[in-house]
Amino acid sequence: MMEEFFGKPFRMTLIGFGILFLLSIVGYFGYIGLLMLALVGAVTLIATYLKLEYGLFIALLELLSNAHGYLISAHVGPLRVSVRMVIFLAIFIGWALAILRKKTAVQLRDSRITPFLPLIFAIFIGGIVGLLQRSAIEVFQDGNAYLYLCYLLPALNVHWNSVKQRVILQMLAAATVFTSGISILILYAYTHFSEPVLKIAYVYLRDIRFAEITNVGMGIYRVFEQTQLFAIVFGFLILPRLFVSQSKRDRTLTIVLLSLVASVLLISMSRSFLFGALGAVFMILCSVCFVFKTTIKQFILGIGRLCLVACLGIFFLIAAVAFPFPHDRGAADYLSDIFGARVSESDVAISSRWNLLPPMLERIEYSPVFGNGFGQTVTFKTDDPRARAINPDGTWTT
Repeated sequence: MMEEFFGKPFRMTLIGFGILFLLSIVGYFGYIGLLMLALVGAVTLIATYLKLEYGLFIALLELLSNAHGYLISAHVGPLRVSVRMVIFLAIFIGWALAILRKKTAVQLRDSRITPFLPLIFAIFIGGIVGLLQRSAIEVFQDGNAYLYLCYLLPALNVHWNSVKQRVILQMLAAATVFTSGISILILYAYTHFSEPVLKIAYVYLRDIRFAEITNVGMGIYRVFEQTQLFAIVFGFLILPRLFVSQSKRDRTLTIVLLSLVASVLLISMSRSFLFGALGAVFMILCSVCFVFKTTIKQFILGIGRLCLVACLGIFFLIAAVAFPFPHDRGAADYLSDIFGARVSESDVAISSRWNLLPPMLERIEYSPVFGNGFGQTVTFKTDDPRARAINPDGTWTT
């Protein structure tokens, strides 16, 4: 039943996304980012103290809203503090207070941690090897993202029953709707509004690291958000529903949600997403045929619905570009040319990755067992015009 994706958690998550972006805009343009961080931190700490899973749900909401965690940020001395860092600290402080007040207890003897032990060991080795060869700052800057693995500790202290699991599913559904909607909105804005407005929007979205917006020519823009991956994952979860019997309402909801996911795939213009999605769809179709033993009639009907999903996804894209308000630039006429070129032609992103591969293999050969540790740099030649504007010969170190 599709109702499992559309309850109170779904609505609350959408409201949460709206509040986060409102705080982001106020903090960014009002230069009060530190105050907004303090507000989010206080709410998260109190929520975590009251019930541990509330804090974890806030962390998940922030993670689903943007990729890099800089939706809200402020400079504290030389350090740029992000809302993701603040939520992380607030959860552990709130959890520690709850432990001290004996509202909860630490539980480490849990078999669910076993699959993570090889990763934890690899991180430990990477840190030790890195510290033996370079400064602690370099090692930390490279490996600090793995600190979020510490969320395992509070997560293991929550009993994830079916109700709480359903909350996560509904949050993922809300993220799909939100990400799809904002991707379409950004595309609409960049194909309709004037340059001064777009410049303000571009600088804001770039500074909070929310989206990459690239002019691909002929009045068309690529809108790429790493959080679009969450929408695609949700699409895979509900795709098999096209091949089973559903009520008319559930079938309509499934088709609409998958159409939004299809529009995201197109708007992102990501070859990685596209080819990965095609492979995943093929495997799902094989599962539908050979694992779930779908009848021939159900399979044919499902393929028909899948074609409808693709058509609706294209329709959403064309509608965003061609909608005649405040004016129509006629960019929709060139969509097929843009996508054809995107699929068939090489570009600097591909060539730069090929150029990066040999130096990376050299470093791997240097220490194939224990690795080079966190903080290892690799120098290569790139064709990226932004890099060549800094170094004309294309030499780049990452």
